[in-house]
Amino acid sequence: MDVLCRQVIQTGVSLDELEQALVQLAIREAGGNLFGAASASPGQS
Repeated sequence: MDVLCRQVIQTGVSLDELEQALVQLAIREAGGNLFGAASASPGQS
């Protein structure tokens, strides 16, 4: 997790931008299913 945090800090991305990107990725990986994206646990794709 430290490596991920360092990478986020180094990119200069804001937390809002990161959150939006994570949500969009989760929705895409859930095939557009918002409920599936919200309820998916790590490793389920």
